[in-house]
Amino acid sequence: MKSIIEDHLHEEWLHEKQRLRQRLSIWTIALTIMLYPGTLADYSMVASAEKSFFVWVRLIPSMVGALGLFIFYALRVPVQWVMYITLVAVLTSSAYRPVPGDMVNFVFTNGACLILMSAIPLIAFWQSVLFWVYLVGLNVTVYIVVYAGKVPLPQSGLAFTTALGVMFVVVSRFRHEIIRRNFLQSFQLKSQNHQINDQKTELEALNEDLHEKNSMLTESIGYAKNIQTLLLPRPQDILRVFPQSFVFFKPRNQVSGDFYWLTEIHPHQPDKHEAIVVAMDCTGHGVPGALISMIGESLLKQVVNKEKIYAPHEILNSLHREIRHTLRQKESLNRDGMDMGVVHINFAQKTLQYAGACNTMIYFQDQQLHQLKGDSYSVGGEQREFNRCFTNHIVSLDKPTTFYLFSDGYQDQFGGSEGKKFMRKRFRETLQQIHTLPMPAQKQHLEQTLTQWQGNHEQVDDILVMGFCLSYD
Repeated sequence: MKSIIEDHLHEEWLHEKQRLRQRLSIWTIALTIMLYPGTLADYSMVASAEKSFFVWVRLIPSMVGALGLFIFYALRVPVQWVMYITLVAVLTSSAYRPVPGDMVNFVFTNGACLILMSAIPLIAFWQSVLFWVYLVGLNVTVYIVVYAGKVPLPQSGLAFTTALGVMFVVVSRFRHEIIRRNFLQSFQLKSQNHQINDQKTELEALNEDLHEKNSMLTESIGYAKNIQTLLLPRPQDILRVFPQSFVFFKPRNQVSGDFYWLTEIHPHQPDKHEAIVVAMDCTGHGVPGALISMIGESLLKQVVNKEKIYAPHEILNSLHREIRHTLRQKESLNRDGMDMGVVHINFAQKTLQYAGACNTMIYFQDQQLHQLKGDSYSVGGEQREFNRCFTNHIVSLDKPTTFYLFSDGYQDQFGGSEGKKFMRKRFRETLQQIHTLPMPAQKQHLEQTLTQWQGNHEQVDDILVMGFCLSYD
C-alpha cells in the first residue's frame, strides 16, 4: 500500500514538474526578450569599429528567444528546448567584452545570466552542470583567444565567474529539491484534505441518517410509553380501592421494565370484596424490560381474570409455567423472567396473603417492622429444580397495617459522598422513619431522599415503590 502511494506521488510530481517547467520556460524566454536588450546601455563605451558587432551580439539572445516562442506556438516544439537554446545564446553573448579591461561590467553581465538561470528552479542538476561547464569553458576559450594579450589574468574576472557558476549549480540543485518537497507536502495535504472532506461528507450523511432514525426511534418509544402508561392502573382507581396509598414510579428510560398491576374481585359485594396488587421487576430495563413487562401484564390478566386464580403463590406458579411456555425457555437459551411480589387482600376476612419471587414485602404493625421474604427464584428464566413452587404467607389485618411493595431499583441506586448503593438496610430505615406519615408525605420524602442521594450519578435501574395503609377502625 505504501509503495502504491509513493508511486502515485512520484507520478503526480512528474506531471506538476512538467507543467511548471513549461510555464517557467515561457517566462524565462519572455524576460530575456524584454530585458536583455538593456545590456546595450554600454553602447557609448564601445569602440566605433565594434558598435555594429556589439549591437548584434546583445540582440541575438532576444531574437533567438522571440524566434523560439514563434516556433513553439506555431509548430508545438517543446518549449523547454527553446529555453535551453535561449540560455545558450545568453551565455554566449555574455562572453563578449565590449570594454576588455572593464572587469566589473564583465562580471555583472555574467552574474546576471547566472542569476537568471538560478531563477529557473526546475532545471535538472546535470543540466545546470552542463550550463556551468559551457559558461566557464566559453569564457576561458574567449579569454585565451581574444583577450589574453589585453587583460591580465587576475583582472579577467574568470575566477569570480567560475565561483558564481558553482553557486548557480548548488542553488539550482537545492531549489529544485525544495520545490519538489513543497509540492509533495502540498499534494499530501490536499489529498488529506480531500479525504477529510469526503469523511466529513460521509459523517454528515451518517449523522443525518442517524438523526432521522433516532427521531423515528424516539417517536416509537414515546408511543410505546403511552401504551405502557395506559396499561398501568390509573391513580384514581388505586385510590378508590386503597384511599391511603401512593405509587412512586420512576423509569430509567421512557419505557420501563418495572410494572405494577391492580385488580378487584367482587367489588360490589362487601362480603366478598377482594383485591390483588402486583409489583413486577422484569429482566432488564428500557425497551427489552418493557416487552417482558407487557407479556407479564397480559399473562396476569389471563391467570387472574380468566382462570380465576387468586392465591398469590398459585398466581406465581401459573405465571412461571406460562412465561416459560410463551418464551420457549425449555428449548431456547432465553432466560428472561421477572422478580415480583403479589399481595391478595380479603377486605371481609381482614387478611393479607403474600407470595414473592426474589422479592420481599415490608409491613408495619404497632410500629414494628416485619419482612415477608419471597422465594429465591424468579418467575420464568432458568429452572434447575424439577417443580417450582412458591410459598404463600398470610398476615392478619386486625391491626392497622402499612405495607410496601417495591423493586430493587431504589436500594441499588448509586450515590452519596462515596458513590455507593443505597442498600436494603438504609431503605428499611427510611421506611421505618416515614411509615406513620400521610401517604403523600411518604412519597415526597422518598423522592427527596433519592434525589439527594443520587446527586450527579445516573439512574441505574427502574424504580418502583408502592405503599398502602389499611385500617378498619
